[in-house]
Amino acid sequence: MLTKLTMILAGTVLWTAAAQAQDYPETNIRFGHSVSQTSTSSLADDWAAQEIAKRSNDKVKFQMFWAGAAGSPAELFDLISTGALDAGALTPSWYAANLPFFAPLSSAPFSYPNSAAAVQIGNALLADIPALKEEADKNKLHVMRFAQFNEYHMLCTQPLRTIEDFKGRKIRSQGDYFPIVLNTLGATPVTVLPGEFYESMQRGTIDCIILPYDFLVSNRLYEVAKYASEITFGPIVAHMSVMNLDKWNSLDPSVQKLITDVQKEAEAYDEKMTAAANDKSLATLKENGVEVLPFPEQEKLEGMLPDMLDVWSKMMTDKGMGDQAAAVVAKWKELR
Repeated sequence: MLTKLTMILAGTVLWTAAAQAQDYPETNIRFGHSVSQTSTSSLADDWAAQEIAKRSNDKVKFQMFWAGAAGSPAELFDLISTGALDAGALTPSWYAANLPFFAPLSSAPFSYPNSAAAVQIGNALLADIPALKEEADKNKLHVMRFAQFNEYHMLCTQPLRTIEDFKGRKIRSQGDYFPIVLNTLGATPVTVLPGEFYESMQRGTIDCIILPYDFLVSNRLYEVAKYASEITFGPIVAHMSVMNLDKWNSLDPSVQKLITDVQKEAEAYDEKMTAAANDKSLATLKENGVEVLPFPEQEKLEGMLPDMLDVWSKMMTDKGMGDQAAAVVAKWKELR
Protein backbone atom coordinates (compact mmCIF):
# COMPACT_ATOMS: atom_id res chain seq x y z
CA MET A 1 0.00 0.00 0.00
CA LEU A 2 1.28 3.44 -0.87
CA THR A 3 2.05 5.68 2.07
CA LYS A 4 0.47 9.16 2.11
CA LEU A 5 3.83 10.76 1.25
CA THR A 6 4.37 8.36 -1.64
CA MET A 7 0.92 9.12 -2.97
CA ILE A 8 1.59 12.86 -2.80
CA LEU A 9 4.92 12.44 -4.57
CA ALA A 10 3.36 10.22 -7.20
CA GLY A 11 0.62 12.78 -7.78
CA THR A 12 3.20 15.55 -8.15
CA VAL A 13 5.14 13.52 -10.72
CA LEU A 14 1.97 12.83 -12.68
CA TRP A 15 0.97 16.52 -12.57
CA THR A 16 4.43 17.59 -13.71
CA ALA A 17 4.42 15.06 -16.53
CA ALA A 18 0.97 16.22 -17.63
CA ALA A 19 2.05 19.86 -17.52
CA GLN A 20 5.13 19.10 -19.59
CA ALA A 21 3.06 17.11 -22.06
CA GLN A 22 0.68 20.01 -22.63
CA ASP A 23 1.39 21.60 -26.00
CA TYR A 24 0.80 25.29 -25.35
CA PRO A 25 0.71 27.72 -28.29
CA GLU A 26 3.41 30.39 -28.42
CA THR A 27 2.05 33.31 -26.41
CA ASN A 28 3.68 36.60 -25.45
CA ILE A 29 2.12 38.95 -22.90
CA ARG A 30 3.56 42.41 -22.25
CA PHE A 31 3.04 43.32 -18.59
CA GLY A 32 3.63 46.84 -17.22
CA HIS A 33 4.38 47.58 -13.56
CA SER A 34 4.65 50.93 -11.82
CA VAL A 35 7.16 49.83 -9.17
CA SER A 36 10.49 48.01 -9.19
CA GLN A 37 11.03 44.28 -9.57
CA THR A 38 12.39 44.06 -6.02
CA SER A 39 9.44 45.76 -4.29
CA THR A 40 7.50 43.35 -2.09
CA SER A 41 4.29 43.92 -4.05
CA SER A 42 6.11 42.92 -7.27
CA LEU A 43 7.53 39.61 -6.08
CA ALA A 44 4.45 37.49 -6.76
CA ASP A 45 4.01 39.01 -10.23
CA ASP A 46 7.63 38.14 -11.00
CA TRP A 47 7.21 34.63 -9.56
CA ALA A 48 4.02 34.06 -11.59
CA ALA A 49 5.72 35.14 -14.83
CA GLN A 50 8.62 32.76 -14.24
CA GLU A 51 6.35 29.91 -13.17
CA ILE A 52 4.08 30.26 -16.21
CA ALA A 53 7.11 30.18 -18.49
CA LYS A 54 8.50 27.12 -16.71
CA ARG A 55 5.25 25.15 -16.77
CA SER A 56 4.68 25.93 -20.45
CA ASN A 57 8.23 25.00 -21.46
CA ASP A 58 8.78 28.68 -22.37
CA LYS A 59 5.80 28.72 -24.72
CA VAL A 60 3.83 31.25 -22.62
CA LYS A 61 5.94 34.26 -21.71
CA PHE A 62 5.22 37.37 -19.70
CA GLN A 63 7.50 40.19 -20.82
CA MET A 64 7.79 42.30 -17.67
CA PHE A 65 8.33 46.06 -17.78
CA TRP A 66 9.21 47.26 -14.29
CA ALA A 67 9.15 50.69 -12.65
CA GLY A 68 7.16 52.46 -15.34
CA ALA A 69 9.23 51.22 -18.28
CA ALA A 70 6.07 50.52 -20.31
CA GLY A 71 4.26 53.64 -19.14
CA SER A 72 3.92 55.89 -16.12
CA PRO A 73 1.29 55.16 -13.43
CA ALA A 74 -0.88 57.84 -15.03
CA GLU A 75 -0.68 56.05 -18.39
CA LEU A 76 -1.00 52.37 -17.45
CA PHE A 77 -4.78 52.24 -17.20
CA ASP A 78 -5.37 53.61 -20.70
CA LEU A 79 -2.56 51.50 -22.16
CA ILE A 80 -4.11 48.29 -20.84
CA SER A 81 -7.76 49.26 -21.39
CA THR A 82 -7.12 50.09 -25.05
CA GLY A 83 -4.92 47.05 -25.64
CA ALA A 84 -1.77 49.06 -26.35
CA LEU A 85 -0.31 47.01 -23.48
CA ASP A 86 -1.48 43.45 -22.84
CA ALA A 87 -1.47 43.43 -19.05
CA GLY A 88 -0.22 45.16 -15.95
CA ALA A 89 -0.52 46.05 -12.30
CA LEU A 90 -3.18 48.69 -11.64
CA THR A 91 -3.77 50.37 -8.28
CA PRO A 92 -7.52 50.99 -8.70
CA SER A 93 -7.74 54.08 -6.48
CA TRP A 94 -5.45 55.91 -8.92
CA TYR A 95 -8.20 55.50 -11.52
CA ALA A 96 -11.25 56.08 -9.34
CA ALA A 97 -13.13 57.91 -12.09
CA ASN A 98 -13.01 54.76 -14.24
CA LEU A 99 -13.05 52.18 -11.43
CA PRO A 100 -15.29 53.58 -8.66
CA PHE A 101 -16.29 50.14 -7.37
CA PHE A 102 -12.71 48.84 -7.26
CA ALA A 103 -11.18 52.08 -5.94
CA PRO A 104 -11.86 51.63 -2.19
CA LEU A 105 -10.05 48.28 -2.20
CA SER A 106 -6.73 50.10 -2.49
CA SER A 107 -7.51 53.28 -0.61
CA ALA A 108 -9.90 52.84 2.33
CA PRO A 109 -7.88 52.80 5.58
CA PHE A 110 -9.03 50.76 8.60
CA SER A 111 -11.15 48.53 6.34
CA TYR A 112 -9.38 45.15 6.63
CA PRO A 113 -8.41 43.09 9.69
CA ASN A 114 -5.14 41.97 8.04
CA SER A 115 -3.30 41.87 4.71
CA ALA A 116 -4.56 38.46 3.62
CA ALA A 117 -8.16 39.56 4.25
CA ALA A 118 -7.72 42.36 1.71
CA VAL A 119 -7.18 39.79 -1.05
CA GLN A 120 -9.97 37.53 0.20
CA ILE A 121 -12.45 40.41 0.30
CA GLY A 122 -11.40 41.60 -3.14
CA ASN A 123 -11.94 38.12 -4.57
CA ALA A 124 -15.32 37.75 -2.86
CA LEU A 125 -16.59 41.13 -4.05
CA LEU A 126 -15.52 40.44 -7.63
CA ALA A 127 -17.20 37.02 -7.55
CA ASP A 128 -20.42 37.99 -5.77
CA ILE A 129 -21.20 41.63 -6.62
CA PRO A 130 -22.12 42.10 -10.30
CA ALA A 131 -21.14 45.80 -10.28
CA LEU A 132 -17.43 44.93 -10.07
CA LYS A 133 -17.48 42.45 -12.95
CA GLU A 134 -19.52 44.88 -15.02
CA GLU A 135 -17.03 47.66 -14.27
CA ALA A 136 -14.09 45.47 -15.27
CA ASP A 137 -15.82 44.42 -18.50
CA LYS A 138 -16.74 48.03 -19.34
CA ASN A 139 -13.08 49.01 -19.07
CA LYS A 140 -11.87 45.96 -21.02
CA LEU A 141 -10.10 44.44 -18.01
CA HIS A 142 -9.81 40.85 -16.87
CA VAL A 143 -8.70 40.66 -13.23
CA MET A 144 -6.12 37.91 -12.72
CA ARG A 145 -5.19 38.54 -9.07
CA PHE A 146 -5.35 41.00 -6.18
CA ALA A 147 -2.01 41.78 -4.50
CA GLN A 148 -1.60 42.64 -0.84
CA PHE A 149 0.28 45.24 1.18
CA ASN A 150 1.48 45.13 4.74
CA GLU A 151 -0.08 47.55 7.22
CA TYR A 152 0.50 51.22 6.49
CA HIS A 153 2.70 53.12 8.95
CA MET A 154 4.42 56.50 8.80
CA LEU A 155 7.91 57.86 8.22
CA CYS A 156 8.59 61.54 8.96
CA THR A 157 11.42 64.03 8.90
CA GLN A 158 10.40 65.11 12.45
CA PRO A 159 9.07 62.95 15.31
CA LEU A 160 5.35 62.13 15.39
CA ARG A 161 4.17 60.84 18.75
CA THR A 162 0.61 62.15 19.23
CA ILE A 163 -2.47 63.25 17.32
CA GLU A 164 -1.46 66.86 18.02
CA ASP A 165 1.72 66.27 16.00
CA PHE A 166 -0.33 65.85 12.80
CA LYS A 167 -1.29 69.51 12.75
CA GLY A 168 0.34 71.43 9.94
CA ARG A 169 2.23 68.43 8.55
CA LYS A 170 2.33 67.87 4.78
CA ILE A 171 1.69 64.15 4.38
CA ARG A 172 1.71 61.99 1.25
CA SER A 173 -1.80 60.84 0.47
CA GLN A 174 -3.68 58.77 -2.09
CA GLY A 175 -7.23 58.15 -3.19
CA ASP A 176 -10.34 59.74 -1.69
CA TYR A 177 -10.15 58.51 1.89
CA PHE A 178 -6.67 59.18 3.24
CA PRO A 179 -7.29 62.91 2.62
CA ILE A 180 -10.36 62.68 4.89
CA VAL A 181 -8.24 61.10 7.61
CA LEU A 182 -5.45 63.65 7.27
CA ASN A 183 -7.76 66.66 7.13
CA THR A 184 -9.58 65.41 10.24
CA LEU A 185 -6.23 65.25 12.04
CA GLY A 186 -5.20 68.75 10.93
CA ALA A 187 -2.60 67.67 8.36
CA THR A 188 -2.33 68.68 4.70
CA PRO A 189 -2.70 65.77 2.24
CA VAL A 190 -0.34 65.86 -0.76
CA THR A 191 -0.70 63.44 -3.68
CA VAL A 192 2.65 61.88 -4.60
CA LEU A 193 3.00 58.92 -6.98
CA PRO A 194 5.67 56.19 -6.91
CA GLY A 195 8.90 57.41 -8.41
CA GLU A 196 8.48 60.77 -6.67
CA PHE A 197 8.58 59.60 -3.05
CA TYR A 198 12.30 60.08 -2.39
CA GLU A 199 12.65 63.49 -4.03
CA SER A 200 9.43 64.76 -2.41
CA MET A 201 10.74 63.96 1.07
CA GLN A 202 14.25 65.15 0.28
CA ARG A 203 12.98 68.54 -0.96
CA GLY A 204 10.44 68.99 1.83
CA THR A 205 7.41 68.78 -0.47
CA ILE A 206 6.11 66.37 2.14
CA ASP A 207 7.04 65.99 5.82
CA CYS A 208 5.72 62.46 6.23
CA ILE A 209 4.76 59.52 4.06
CA ILE A 210 2.24 56.74 4.78
CA LEU A 211 3.44 53.37 3.45
CA PRO A 212 4.20 49.83 4.65
CA TYR A 213 7.63 49.41 6.27
CA ASP A 214 8.87 47.30 3.34
CA PHE A 215 7.91 49.98 0.82
CA LEU A 216 9.79 52.56 2.90
CA VAL A 217 12.85 50.35 2.62
CA SER A 218 12.53 49.52 -1.09
CA ASN A 219 12.36 53.26 -1.81
CA ARG A 220 15.34 53.92 0.51
CA LEU A 221 13.36 56.61 2.30
CA TYR A 222 15.33 56.00 5.49
CA GLU A 223 18.06 58.05 3.83
CA VAL A 224 15.95 61.23 3.95
CA ALA A 225 13.75 60.72 7.04
CA LYS A 226 14.66 59.21 10.41
CA TYR A 227 11.42 58.98 12.41
CA ALA A 228 9.02 56.08 11.87
CA SER A 229 5.85 55.52 13.83
CA GLU A 230 4.03 52.43 15.04
CA ILE A 231 0.76 54.12 14.12
CA THR A 232 -1.20 51.91 11.75
CA PHE A 233 -3.80 52.71 9.11
CA GLY A 234 -4.27 49.02 8.36
CA PRO A 235 -3.47 47.24 5.08
CA ILE A 236 -5.04 47.77 1.67
CA VAL A 237 -4.96 45.97 -1.68
CA ALA A 238 -1.63 46.87 -3.28
CA HIS A 239 -2.82 46.49 -6.86
CA MET A 240 -4.71 44.16 -9.11
CA SER A 241 -2.91 42.29 -11.86
CA VAL A 242 -5.08 42.63 -14.93
CA MET A 243 -5.09 41.75 -18.61
CA ASN A 244 -6.79 43.51 -21.48
CA LEU A 245 -10.10 41.67 -21.88
CA ASP A 246 -9.78 41.24 -25.65
CA LYS A 247 -6.28 39.84 -25.18
CA TRP A 248 -7.57 37.45 -22.52
CA ASN A 249 -10.43 36.27 -24.72
CA SER A 250 -8.00 35.67 -27.59
CA LEU A 251 -5.88 33.25 -25.56
CA ASP A 252 -6.13 29.52 -26.05
CA PRO A 253 -8.22 27.95 -23.23
CA SER A 254 -5.18 25.94 -22.11
CA VAL A 255 -3.22 29.19 -21.66
CA GLN A 256 -6.10 30.80 -19.78
CA LYS A 257 -6.22 27.84 -17.40
CA LEU A 258 -2.46 27.89 -16.87
CA ILE A 259 -2.49 31.60 -16.05
CA THR A 260 -5.51 31.26 -13.76
CA ASP A 261 -3.98 28.35 -11.85
CA VAL A 262 -0.61 30.04 -11.39
CA GLN A 263 -2.15 33.37 -10.38
CA LYS A 264 -4.15 31.56 -7.68
CA GLU A 265 -0.94 30.03 -6.36
CA ALA A 266 0.68 33.46 -6.55
CA GLU A 267 -1.77 34.67 -3.89
CA ALA A 268 -0.24 32.26 -1.37
CA TYR A 269 3.28 33.20 -2.48
CA ASP A 270 2.37 36.88 -2.09
CA GLU A 271 1.04 36.32 1.43
CA LYS A 272 4.22 34.50 2.47
CA MET A 273 6.58 37.12 1.01
CA THR A 274 4.56 40.06 2.35
CA ALA A 275 4.58 38.72 5.91
CA ALA A 276 8.32 38.01 5.79
CA ALA A 277 9.07 41.48 4.43
CA ASN A 278 7.46 43.35 7.32
CA ASP A 279 9.78 42.19 10.11
CA LYS A 280 12.84 42.26 7.88
CA SER A 281 12.12 45.81 6.75
CA LEU A 282 11.47 47.07 10.26
CA ALA A 283 14.90 45.75 11.25
CA THR A 284 16.45 47.41 8.18
CA LEU A 285 14.96 50.77 9.13
CA LYS A 286 16.43 50.53 12.62
CA GLU A 287 19.81 49.45 11.24
CA ASN A 288 19.84 52.62 9.14
CA GLY A 289 19.29 54.95 12.06
CA VAL A 290 15.51 55.26 11.95
CA GLU A 291 13.85 55.67 15.36
CA VAL A 292 10.55 53.79 15.55
CA LEU A 293 8.26 55.73 17.88
CA PRO A 294 5.28 54.27 19.75
CA PHE A 295 1.87 55.80 19.11
CA PRO A 296 -0.26 55.40 22.26
CA GLU A 297 -3.27 57.26 20.81
CA GLN A 298 -4.18 54.70 18.12
CA GLU A 299 -7.60 53.91 19.60
CA LYS A 300 -8.39 57.60 20.11
CA LEU A 301 -7.40 58.37 16.52
CA GLU A 302 -9.64 55.67 15.06
CA GLY A 303 -12.51 56.91 17.22
CA MET A 304 -12.24 60.36 15.60
CA LEU A 305 -12.82 59.01 12.11
CA PRO A 306 -15.91 57.86 10.22
CA ASP A 307 -16.15 54.35 8.79
CA MET A 308 -14.56 54.81 5.37
CA LEU A 309 -16.86 52.27 3.75
CA ASP A 310 -19.84 54.35 4.82
CA VAL A 311 -18.13 57.45 3.44
CA TRP A 312 -17.57 55.67 0.12
CA SER A 313 -21.18 54.43 0.05
CA LYS A 314 -22.47 57.98 0.56
CA MET A 315 -20.23 59.25 -2.26
CA MET A 316 -21.54 56.53 -4.56
CA THR A 317 -25.14 57.30 -3.59
CA ASP A 318 -24.57 60.91 -4.57
CA LYS A 319 -23.45 59.61 -7.99
CA GLY A 320 -26.59 57.52 -8.42
CA MET A 321 -24.95 54.17 -7.62
CA GLY A 322 -26.21 53.75 -4.07
CA ASP A 323 -27.88 50.34 -4.40
CA GLN A 324 -24.79 48.68 -5.87
CA ALA A 325 -22.55 50.39 -3.29
CA ALA A 326 -24.78 49.21 -0.46
CA ALA A 327 -24.36 45.63 -1.68
CA VAL A 328 -20.58 46.05 -1.73
CA VAL A 329 -20.49 47.49 1.80
CA ALA A 330 -22.79 44.81 3.21
CA LYS A 331 -20.63 42.02 1.78
CA TRP A 332 -17.39 43.73 2.82
CA LYS A 333 -18.53 44.23 6.43
CA GLU A 334 -19.78 40.65 6.56
CA LEU A 335 -16.31 39.39 5.64
CA ARG A 336 -14.01 41.67 7.60
